[in-house]
Parts: sequence; C-alpha cells; structure tokens
Amino acid sequence: MLPSGALEAVGNGAVDIGLAGDAPFQFAYQSGLPIKAVSAQRSDPRPAEAVAIIVPGDSPARTIADLKGKRIATTRGSIGYYLALRALHEAGLSPDAVHFVWLTPGDTRAAFTSRTIDAWACWTPYSSAAIAEGRAGRCRWSGSDSRLCL
Repeated sequence: MLPSGALEAVGNGAVDIGLAGDAPFQFAYQSGLPIKAVSAQRSDPRPAEAVAIIVPGDSPARTIADLKGKRIATTRGSIGYYLALRALHEAGLSPDAVHFVWLTPGDTRAAFTSRTIDAWACWTPYSSAAIAEGRAGRCRWSGSDSRLCL
C-alpha cells in the first residue's frame, strides 16, 4: 500500500510521469513496481521538524527506546514510516518493538489530538503545524540528522 496512487498509476502505465517523495519511491521500487526516477530535487536547508517523530508535551518518552511497546502512527510507505524505521534501527530495536498504526495524516492528526496514539511520525506541514499549534510538546527525532531534537 502506498501513500498515494501516483506511483501505482505510473507503474501501471496509466500516466507517464508523476511526483513522489523519496521514501514512497524507494518503498514502491523495492516492492517491484516498474518505475524509475528521472529527476530529483532537494530542499536545503530543511527545518529540524520537517520530518519528525513527535510526542505530546506531557509524554514521558525522552528517547526512541521509550516508545517500545507504544503506538506510533504514520502512513505506510511514507517518509514518516522510513524515519521511524531508521530511528528504531539506530536505537537497536526491531520494527516490531512498537505498534505501527497506519493512518492518513488527517486521521493521524485527530488520533494525536485525542491521545489514542503515543507518537506521530510525520512530515511538514503536519509536523510543524502540530508543534506550532501546541498539540505536540516536542520533536523526539528529526529527519535532518541522527540526533534527538528537544
């Protein structure tokens, strides 16, 4: 399952070209979808919270390891999912150390606000909006580098 149908449409010949993020492209390509990259772009500098794992302000989680056994919401095949996998790997944890909840960003925002999930692996504009609006107390892991952002 991909976060959007764009890559599937290109892979199935329904359209000739499409735009996709780096992680969704990699997940689709590695799953065998017959697609190829013809161009790439990079945004530099990128804000720390552009791709982030965020937790509520009163969450006791201080490290990725503190999320062991907890619910992390993200969109399957997204850059948020990739970031969560990378963070878990760098902490020496396997993907099954947490419970992934597969939601669209809009549904995840509601779940985060209602506290039915423990963390949200997301990207701009969702991450920066949640932090700016006070729903997220802090970014626990940033995609800009391997350091925790506090």
